[in-house]
Amino acid sequence: MGLAAPCNPRSGPIPRTPEMQLRGKEAAVCNAPRSSLDRGRMAGTEVDMFSLVSYTAPGSTFVASQAGQQKIYNESRGAFGQGNWSLTVVVPPCYFQVDFVCGAVIDHFGPAGSNIFYSAQDRLISADNGGSSAPPANLKPIN
Repeated sequence: MGLAAPCNPRSGPIPRTPEMQLRGKEAAVCNAPRSSLDRGRMAGTEVDMFSLVSYTAPGSTFVASQAGQQKIYNESRGAFGQGNWSLTVVVPPCYFQVDFVCGAVIDHFGPAGSNIFYSAQDRLISADNGGSSAPPANLKPIN
């Protein structure tokens, strides 16, 4: 098996077939056959890196101008080759965003219109937002 490589964002569009699942708003799970996420790997590699990350958020919908207020709550990542695999994260008990992405997580989103967003980098595979209350001041990340 080759070394883990980040997905090459310029190797073509990311297939949108596998979907993230929220189970009871407690955990987000991604299960996908690796072949359905094939991204035109970098030469000489047999695996690609994927991440699933949950963030606390200022509201229940995504607003680019407020994205810098999001904080990582929990993350899971792995380098995967052929076969079935899964990633799981805990969703915070407040407003949240969960992203399933190609490559590493972004720990602080950039200002609106910048390239410091998964979609601007062409790495976003699936995302979800929700929740019904603001993050409590004493909420600690799970890592």
